[in-house]
Amino acid sequence: MADVFASPVVQAVGLALVHFVWQGAAIGLATALALRLTRRASAHLRYLVASLGLVALATAPVVTTARAVTTNTPSATGMAPITWLQPTATSTPTD
Repeated sequence: MADVFASPVVQAVGLALVHFVWQGAAIGLATALALRLTRRASAHLRYLVASLGLVALATAPVVTTARAVTTNTPSATGMAPITWLQPTATSTPTD
């Protein structure tokens, strides 16, 4: 089971989910601000702004996962590898 968590792809997806918390908040705030600034504009423009926000929300975790898989180094991803899930050598007492 620990081998699954040691996979670079699984770690990249986990990293993307963690980063999506702040990315989603930032995209949501930017979209809300843009919608607020265009409240007197045409419905077409407001629809475009909202749609771009949704596209950004959909692509953010994909881009983050792709970047984490291609770099796959702790310094490039900003996170250390998950070492506590990997099995360790333990000695068993003998009688």
